[in-house]
Amino acid sequence: MFRATFSAALLLCSSGMACGEREIIYQDHEVFFDYDPDEAQASMEKTIQAGIYEEQLFRRLEAQDELHIVAGFQGGIWAHISLRITGLRSRGRIEASVSLGEDGSGATVGETGFPIKLVRTAEGFLEAYDIPIPVGDRGSAIADVARYFGSPALLTVRYSTPDFEPLETQLIVVLERG
Repeated sequence: MFRATFSAALLLCSSGMACGEREIIYQDHEVFFDYDPDEAQASMEKTIQAGIYEEQLFRRLEAQDELHIVAGFQGGIWAHISLRITGLRSRGRIEASVSLGEDGSGATVGETGFPIKLVRTAEGFLEAYDIPIPVGDRGSAIADVARYFGSPALLTVRYSTPDFEPLETQLIVVLERG
């Protein structure tokens, strides 16, 4: 008896007779965003920090820290750094260079520059996880740049956006094989 009643109700509902026919409308409500993270970021104190990632955490590079030079998996010789910014917008241009000597007066062994969009971290910083700086000439092997290992070098990192003055940091690092 229960099965017959349930089957009849299911049949009536599926035909639209007992449950009533209605047109179902799916509509998103209009959303207004009153928080612009880039605008909030731009109102903060402006800072720039060069660093590296160690075990998924940003570590600021300090004077005399090692900057590792590595042979890339797909070729090339590279120094890899990370960047942490406050007070500027997330879209900008990064420029980085490594020059021999504590005052940077020696040869420039690596430099790069390109447009970038920084990523906002849970702590509210803007970061670039990996900025590759090519070291040596195209086609160089790690043996070709081994003469730089143990040498002091000036690392210069600059970040600029169209609407603010560029930020720059410089620090002396020691080049080492990575």
